[in-house]
Amino acid sequence: MKGPTLICDAHLVDIDVPNVERGDLRIRDGKIVERGTELVPGDEEVIDFGGDVLLPGFVNAHMHLYSALAVGMPTPAVENFEEALNKVWWPLDRALSLGDVRASAQSGLLGALRAGCTTVIDHHSSPNAIQGSLNAIAQTARELGVRTVLAYELTDRNGEDGFSDGLEENAEAIAEHSGGLCRALIGLHAGFTLSDTSLERASTVGGPIHIHAGESEGDRLFAEKMKSAGPVSRLKAAGLLRPNSVLAHGVHLNQSEIDLAIDSGAWLVHNPTSNRNNRVGYARPGRFGAQGCLGTDGIGSDMFQAVKDAFFVAREQAHEVDVLGLLAANHRLASALLGVRLGRLQPGYEADLVRLEHACSTPLTPQNVGGHLLFGFSASHVRDVWIAGRQRLKDRRVSDYDIGFSQGRSRRAAKGIWSRVNSDSGE
Repeated sequence: MKGPTLICDAHLVDIDVPNVERGDLRIRDGKIVERGTELVPGDEEVIDFGGDVLLPGFVNAHMHLYSALAVGMPTPAVENFEEALNKVWWPLDRALSLGDVRASAQSGLLGALRAGCTTVIDHHSSPNAIQGSLNAIAQTARELGVRTVLAYELTDRNGEDGFSDGLEENAEAIAEHSGGLCRALIGLHAGFTLSDTSLERASTVGGPIHIHAGESEGDRLFAEKMKSAGPVSRLKAAGLLRPNSVLAHGVHLNQSEIDLAIDSGAWLVHNPTSNRNNRVGYARPGRFGAQGCLGTDGIGSDMFQAVKDAFFVAREQAHEVDVLGLLAANHRLASALLGVRLGRLQPGYEADLVRLEHACSTPLTPQNVGGHLLFGFSASHVRDVWIAGRQRLKDRRVSDYDIGFSQGRSRRAAKGIWSRVNSDSGE
């Protein structure tokens, strides 16, 4: 869509509130301006969907783009989450150059586009390439057209210089990226790698934060050592528990800590695939209420798969989870952070759209939207993607992008990263 466009004869599928209607959408200046049936074409491009499905673009509420090139990486055996951090994830982020940051972001964002994800809320770390890392990701996202919310991870594990450089990187990115297509937040790793003094220093920068909260039991135990009721209470005491902050995981937060986060206007992000991979436990995301979101935590870019994982692990745990509610909350979170209206196929909302081939062999109704997302649709059905009214994926091919060159660069970057990771982890 390079100008006014009319989408005709689509199954318009809303997530928030679930609805299915066969009809048309008129797009102008990157936004939906009219919805109806048999809209009369004007001086505009007309795209006949022939009954294909149209969804709002997905949002990934917690992602680590820097891990995108870890797919297939040889890793040592680990017994617990702490060993996984020390032997896999921390050696990985230390291995990244600024060029690797770009290559990883490119790979992860391409994966997101192909899976119908149009907004990525990222949490970044590259201790040996801090300066300019968030701009490198932002530039890559601009080239692909993907909306991003970025943050650099503050932590004490890389020394005073690493913390200071990270604080400066966050502050500069916050000043430069204020919304629309890109916004920056204050990134913090997790409470157990941050002293009270470091939290106080982080609080000198304004705006929402993005942090792992209660991902592991160690986070809760460290908070107790610091004479705090929990990880969320520590953030509140430091002046960091701010509206629209992003708290990822929440596995080891008790209900009073969750209620404190909710009352502050923060959002809690469930990451079922990563939680299972790292064996940290089950978050019981039903406790998060209307402010519960869904992310991948860097284990892929596929939100279709995240929805399925959230549902099936809840079944295993005999826990009730509203997967459509999680997706809807993702849109509300991204809308609040970026200052745009996302997540509904209604006039006034951004034209962030995903076309799925309508291959349903059973009826698609407002009552069974969730069932089709769980047992019918997948990323393989994504055909076209538009962001802000501009087509970014057409017939499963990324528009105006040299995929062959990108994949070749990623493979070369991955080879170097893997070599440095194995050397760092002692393998």
